[in-house]
Amino acid sequence: MVLGVPLFVSLEPNQLHPGRELESPSLEHPLGTDSFGRDLLARVIIGGRRSLTIASGAALIAAVLGGTWGSLRVIEERASRLLITPLLALPPIITALIVLAVLDAGTASLIVAVGLAQAAPYALVISSALDQARRQSFIEGAWAAGATPWHMVRVHLLPTVLPVWISYGAVTFSYCLLNSALLNFLGISGQIGEAEWGAMLAEGRSVLRASGWVALWPWLAICMTSLAAHHAAQKMERSNPETELW
Repeated sequence: MVLGVPLFVSLEPNQLHPGRELESPSLEHPLGTDSFGRDLLARVIIGGRRSLTIASGAALIAAVLGGTWGSLRVIEERASRLLITPLLALPPIITALIVLAVLDAGTASLIVAVGLAQAAPYALVISSALDQARRQSFIEGAWAAGATPWHMVRVHLLPTVLPVWISYGAVTFSYCLLNSALLNFLGISGQIGEAEWGAMLAEGRSVLRASGWVALWPWLAICMTSLAAHHAAQKMERSNPETELW
């Protein structure tokens, strides 16, 4: 819906409808309106574009950095620990807050902050998978044949753990979605009134008892997307026996 509906239907997430504030769901407004009279269906769909863009960009950063750090541990464990251990010492949301304190507020800063916060757990998973993969007999045969560490990682180890890399990427996407929604819920990043699932939750908090649907729809969107990402990771794990390594 987030990707396809705006291609065929013109949606105005910030259009105000005076006198129609906090209307319950109807044919004209299928999900109701918020405290400013804005259509919640339009805001959920358009806001989903920003939420999914942030989560996808952050997951990509985590996958690239985390995979690189995890692979580095096979070649130089001491240098890898200097990169991974300090980030693992802090909860991801605290790491993201520190990065946002250094960078300017905005979508790009939020993507970088959330991605860096998930890079260390990603590196830990990849390094664990690589540790188990290099105990396989064909890996030991390559070592005996004189393969260099970089050749081992590039030709033998990375293709072996690629299913783990992809399946954990779906899990990381879910974490990135939740963390970015939390930061927007706190109002740390993004413009006031901008359509985004976390920010919409914050707007609906003030009218939760009177009009619970204002917060219900973005909450459902976050939950359904996170569950779908976890389900995709489980399906990839079942379809690839190599993921049993982790």
